Amino acid sequence: MLRIAICDDTIGDLSNMVSILTIIKLCRGINIKLNIQLLIVLWI
Repeated sequence: MLRIAICDDTIGDLSNMVSILTIIKLCRGINIKLNIQLLIVLWI
């Protein structure tokens, strides 16, 4: 059961990562300055 839970968490993290990358790509297309601000906010 524990292994399954860990795998589910990892898959969830990966899908979150993909959606974050997609959002960053969209922001880059709209405005590079906004994208940089978004990255700074994510890193802090």
